[in-house]
Amino acid sequence: MYQSLKKRRTKKSIKLSVNLAGHPLKINTQKNLLRAAIFHIIRNAIEATPDRGMITVTTAGDNEKVTLAISDTGAGIPEEDIGRIFDPFFSTKLFRFGMGLPLVKQIISEHLGEIKVESEPGKGTTFKLIFPVRWIEKK
Repeated sequence: MYQSLKKRRTKKSIKLSVNLAGHPLKINTQKNLLRAAIFHIIRNAIEATPDRGMITVTTAGDNEKVTLAISDTGAGIPEEDIGRIFDPFFSTKLFRFGMGLPLVKQIISEHLGEIKVESEPGKGTTFKLIFPVRWIEKK
């Protein structure tokens, strides 16, 4: 799954910047579901970002929340579309079903998280996935 994203990113010469928190961030998640959510966001970022653009992945956390932010230097989301991007079957792309971001929102919600979108036309978009710190040690 991620190999296909790497190929797409490389083909467009998109730079990837990863800025991880200086300490481990712990949340309870279904690992494969969270991977699927991240996959959809990064795929959209690659599609939106022009050749030689940049995608940045940042993690941060404190005692109450963990944040994963994925930003791109793409065209941004038009203001009239921002409120609809999580609606099932809404898509601005040809040959797409509009189910990626609704799935992302469902996955984040099921993990007691929230998703925030910041976008500026012509400058890019940032998706912030915010989770409560919940960690149960397995004995």
